[in-house]
Amino acid sequence: MAVAATKFADYLVQECRSLVATQCWEICMADKADGKDLDGQKDLMGKCFHGSAGYGSCLTNLIEGKGDYASLFDRMAIENNREGNELRKDGHSLILRDLVSCDESTTFCVLSRGFTREALAKTKGELIQGRKVYDRGNRCIANYKTALKYHDEFCPKSSPEPYPSGKGLDDMLMYVRQRMYMLLKGAKNKDGARRVKKDMDSFTAEQMPEKYMFEGYMVFVLWGPKALCGKTLSCLSEDGKKVEKVGRAAIREKELKIKQLERSSNEG
Repeated sequence: MAVAATKFADYLVQECRSLVATQCWEICMADKADGKDLDGQKDLMGKCFHGSAGYGSCLTNLIEGKGDYASLFDRMAIENNREGNELRKDGHSLILRDLVSCDESTTFCVLSRGFTREALAKTKGELIQGRKVYDRGNRCIANYKTALKYHDEFCPKSSPEPYPSGKGLDDMLMYVRQRMYMLLKGAKNKDGARRVKKDMDSFTAEQMPEKYMFEGYMVFVLWGPKALCGKTLSCLSEDGKKVEKVGRAAIREKELKIKQLERSSNEG
């Protein structure tokens, strides 16, 4: 485990937002948001991201390490004089796993500088809008589908073993990151790649920066084919496997509760 604490790096801030944005997409799909117009979908994305009367905040769940997000962290006993200790109620700190941060030399601790709910929720002092959440999640899902192809190159579906001989999760993730780095010409997504003037042949696996992440890398780690949390999201799944199933009765009950809460909030 790394020992040096530091301010939460911007590339990790962006990836945490991407994680939450993708889960917002999942919630909107489950709540049949495709029946809404585009503005309605984006509004719902904002509610899921920040929280509302009817929707809990996915961002809060990340910061508290709840649900699927728990798999991103190691839990450690609180160290004396660590920044943010006054906010840690259970005697433990949540430390982002090295596999997730792509940085073995630094400890990134929730509730330390930059790794707070407020820091992730705002840009330039303003709450991130639903349309930004929508666009970010959309880009992550697109990148995920491409990364999945590179996973299948490294771990052929025809093989009875989860990984090639002598290889493991770290090796697979490195392979996928390197291939995405070359495909995207060092950028985070296809929009960024289009602005790079160099040819793709100018980028090699060996040149990839140690901490490079394509947009949605954490999504791939947490909910991908070798998901840290042991399951995936329906908006990412090709065949519906490893997707948590919810019965129709539970869905209808949830829809009714959300409508009641939102209505009560509007009336208040």
